[in-house]
Amino acid sequence: MSNSKSYKTGICIPTRGLVFTETIIGILDGFDGRDYKIYLSHNLPTPDSFNSLIRDALDDGCDYVFITNDDVVVNKGIVDKLFAKSTDIAFCPCYIGDF
Repeated sequence: MSNSKSYKTGICIPTRGLVFTETIIGILDGFDGRDYKIYLSHNLPTPDSFNSLIRDALDDGCDYVFITNDDVVVNKGIVDKLFAKSTDIAFCPCYIGDF
């Protein structure tokens, strides 16, 4: 029996006003076929930025929150690995380069 509920993910990106193209491409590739909304912030201190984005995503009814920095390359396949975990919180390092 499959679960027919569609889960929505809030993708939170605290920024300094700019986001790397590689960051956006990695997110779009990783979340292809999933229900998501991207939340961006700028002109806020870092802690306030994170809190504001998470609050907005939860207020919009998101079931999951994915947080990444504006200069991180989201590695191929990492989103699927995160969704495969049965935990409340999953963390993954995203490395720059081909390690």
